[in-house]
Amino acid sequence: MRLGAGEVHVWLGGGGAPVAAGEIERLGGCLSTGERERCGRIRGARGRREGAVLARAMVRHTLSRYAAVAPADWRFSAGKHGRPAIANPGIALDFNLSHCRGRIACAVTAGPPPRPEAAQSDRAAVQPDCAARDRAGAVGIDLEYCDPARRYMRLARRYFHPQERRALERLAGDEQREHFYALWTLKEAAAKAKGGTLSAALGGACFALDEDGGGEGRMPGAQGHFWLFEPAPNWRLALARLAPAPAPNWRLAAPPKITLFHANPGCPEFTLAECLPRNQGLLQGDGR
Repeated sequence: MRLGAGEVHVWLGGGGAPVAAGEIERLGGCLSTGERERCGRIRGARGRREGAVLARAMVRHTLSRYAAVAPADWRFSAGKHGRPAIANPGIALDFNLSHCRGRIACAVTAGPPPRPEAAQSDRAAVQPDCAARDRAGAVGIDLEYCDPARRYMRLARRYFHPQERRALERLAGDEQREHFYALWTLKEAAAKAKGGTLSAALGGACFALDEDGGGEGRMPGAQGHFWLFEPAPNWRLALARLAPAPAPNWRLAAPPKITLFHANPGCPEFTLAECLPRNQGLLQGDGR
């Protein structure tokens, strides 16, 4: 598959019938030794470990749609805060992954030129945190179930920006819950694109969403575009892509083209996902 300049592909998987144990084992065969060890250390319900295996397998199979690299041959490095990046030489792609309760979302876009010192080991190598120019054009994605049992207003009052808290307190019931998860996913997607931590983004970033589908986001050190989707009832999917550099007039440029696909992990067949954004807008920062 080809990616046009500034284009982002979002691959959605899972959400259907449970995957058989034999199929999970087959798909997990493409993971590195380090990935299998990390998945094996996941505590809690067995489904969480299986979900992690499927998500990492889907990343590898998805990336292989764009380059002549077998799923098992992908190598990854990790930034200061754990953001993964492709370490195979000669591959100019950027990606990001999110998975929750059996659903998977993987975003792929054209990335910066690959680093010559990229790690080639089986285990993910930790690289120094990238400068802002190296994160230009990076993508971040987050997928969340709008859980009614979660004490979301307690989290909002503790971590969210005062402007966001006031917007939430004007709402009630399902509308309040859905707005909380919209803000949460947008913050996490922006933080993942930037390569920072969620804790810094919770209070440092601020999003305002309009009823007509617009919106504005502010996050120190990040500028670009964001989108908010509803891939299924009671689910929110947020996508952020940083502006390419140098881009002094990036606000005047057309936003990147977003295409969503449905595909099961390891399955070559795919379909277009008919899912239009609920909101989209500019992510503005100080450019550092």
